[in-house]
Amino acid sequence: MASEHETTVISLGGDWVVSTINQQMQCLIGRRKAAPAADGSPIVIDMSSVETLDASGCQLLASFVKVIEKDGLKPRLDSMPASFQELFESLGYAESVRTAE
Repeated sequence: MASEHETTVISLGGDWVVSTINQQMQCLIGRRKAAPAADGSPIVIDMSSVETLDASGCQLLASFVKVIEKDGLKPRLDSMPASFQELFESLGYAESVRTAE
């Protein structure tokens, strides 16, 4: 069954670590403004170009996902390396973020 909403892809890249977190937060704010506003619209957050990720980056991404969900959208993380998934799990954010299956 086809979705009635078009999927939006938000591509992320670079370092998602404490020293770059303010820059990445501004990136997410800009990307969110460009994302669809329709309830139920799927949003894929492409992590294939993210080079490094630490606890600060995980927290920012988990918070971003929650904001999108509160807006009625359906975000999921895609192309995430296993090491990033393990970091999300070890920090307790695995339930906060859905990944592509």
